[in-house]
Amino acid sequence: GSRQLIENCEITDNGTKKDPGYNHNLYLGGTSVTVRNCEVARAVTGNNLKSRAHRNFIIGNRIHDSANRELDLVDAEGNTDVPGSDSYLIGNVIAKDSKCVGNKAVVHFGRDGKAKHDGMIWLIGNTIRTPFISPVVDVSSGIGAVFLDNAIDDNGAGQKGVLTNLQDPKMTTSGKGNTVPDRFVVRLPREGEKTPVELDDPPTLPDDVKKILPFSKPQGACDKK
Repeated sequence: GSRQLIENCEITDNGTKKDPGYNHNLYLGGTSVTVRNCEVARAVTGNNLKSRAHRNFIIGNRIHDSANRELDLVDAEGNTDVPGSDSYLIGNVIAKDSKCVGNKAVVHFGRDGKAKHDGMIWLIGNTIRTPFISPVVDVSSGIGAVFLDNAIDDNGAGQKGVLTNLQDPKMTTSGKGNTVPDRFVVRLPREGEKTPVELDDPPTLPDDVKKILPFSKPQGACDKK
């Protein structure tokens, strides 16, 4: 599908324990997807939002309390293996369930199959809450992650959390203007690297994405400590 739009919807509590981890509140694909002004919550065993689309625009949503990852943005042959397969998370409130028993990372960007994912993930103006030491963003394929003006909250857990886990040394984590808990690190240092690791300077935001900004954060079910 192209230019798919899911807007002003409440998508919650979907899935079955008969096939754990393989059913999600949303499972998307195609050339472009926009999910805007929705509440996506409490996937029973899978992820709240899984997508294999070439480009994803996740804007102004409340995404929270999944049994696994909140977002899983992965590969598909013919969609993600061409340049510019980027995902944009803009102005969302994203929160982990403190009782989550599945994958405790908040977002995964990359692949879980055999295709490449030739792009990066941008997080802009989000509020993200997680009490876990697992990474906020786990990047398994692609260029890396960009963080701009996000607020990361550990719900008072005091954990030494990780902003990004990069599974390839060529990947980068860049950004500016973020608020993170004192004990968080940008990423784990590589051999011989100085600590603490700092964010690299961010790349230029694409013009079509600049038109979306600024975008106010939603208020609602997961906008609480």
